[in-house]
Amino acid sequence: MRLDVSPFPTADLARAWARNEIDVAAGVARSRHITIAPAQDAVYAAKYADALAFARAGYPAAKIDDYPWIKVEAESTGKMFAAAADGIRAGADPWHMHVGPTLEGLRIGGKAALATITSTAAIVAHARAVVLQLSKI
Repeated sequence: MRLDVSPFPTADLARAWARNEIDVAAGVARSRHITIAPAQDAVYAAKYADALAFARAGYPAAKIDDYPWIKVEAESTGKMFAAAADGIRAGADPWHMHVGPTLEGLRIGGKAALATITSTAAIVAHARAVVLQLSKI
């Protein structure tokens, strides 16, 4: 005789739990790589966009007022404008080009796969596997 014990009376409830677990794990993984403070993500995004634009424009020091984040970074740290922009990029490129996309791929892929899994046990196992992958990043 086989005894199945599950806190989920339906697969849909298990999927809802699994989606939440994956989202929470992705958030925890992100917090290992980025500053979690109100609006800090917006500051970092603006600085990164400014650094990219400044570099793409050829580091135009004569137009530094068009790049306020680079200007304040340079003035606050004593760096030259180009060095300030390159420093911002060096700190942010790994997140934007590898870590962030990898985490997001696991999160959205993990959740998308839930639609085709029919058994509660398999849903739980899948969620745990995705959470484990996220915990390693």
